[in-house]
Amino acid sequence: MHSVYRTANRGLPELVIQDEKKTPAEQEKVRGNVKGAKLIGGPTVKDLVAISVYDTKSVNFMSMCAESI
Repeated sequence: MHSVYRTANRGLPELVIQDEKKTPAEQEKVRGNVKGAKLIGGPTVKDLVAISVYDTKSVNFMSMCAESI
């Protein structure tokens, strides 16, 4: 199972959340930035991969199917 997530109240790990940039100049500086984490041994899900990619806003993704980043 995998899905795209919003950052508010959805269980996305804080370490992959990227701050939203307000101006086009700030957005251009961080466009293409990627943050990712493999979460191992959680209480409800054994292994989970969480990824955030910044375009004009961050796009957040979590997957139970991926084994690595």
